[in-house]
Amino acid sequence: MCSGGPRNDPVVARQPAQNATSPTASLILPGSLGLSVTGNPKSAGKILEHRTVLRARYGSLYDEVLRIVTKHDPIEIAQLPDDYEPEVDTILLRLEGARSASDARRILHQEFVQWFSIGLAGPEENFEKMAREVWDAWGRHRSSPRKRATS
Repeated sequence: MCSGGPRNDPVVARQPAQNATSPTASLILPGSLGLSVTGNPKSAGKILEHRTVLRARYGSLYDEVLRIVTKHDPIEIAQLPDDYEPEVDTILLRLEGARSASDARRILHQEFVQWFSIGLAGPEENFEKMAREVWDAWGRHRSSPRKRATS
């Protein structure tokens, strides 16, 4: 996470902006997180707590998926290494049910549509390369000795 200004918390950066002209300026958190952010300062803390749990659960996979998503930058918003943390939070939880790279592609696309819009996310085919990389990372994570020992 970075420090200084309203960018301190990724949740704050996704709040609706007054007189914003950017299509991403009015983004809100999806219901899939189960948290309401508008007007509730405790929600940001809950989201950060949830992220800490996810980072502990997935270990280096969290950072690897974040790096992959940031590298592909499907919405073209990545200015900082943590810009896609909220999306990674929801993607990782859904990958547990994936059985193939095409499942991963569908999940990635659906999450970006949920977080942004179909117009910003574009067609599912645009997520092919990113999905293959995420699926490979997921496979390494599932087969790692550390993961087997804790399962």
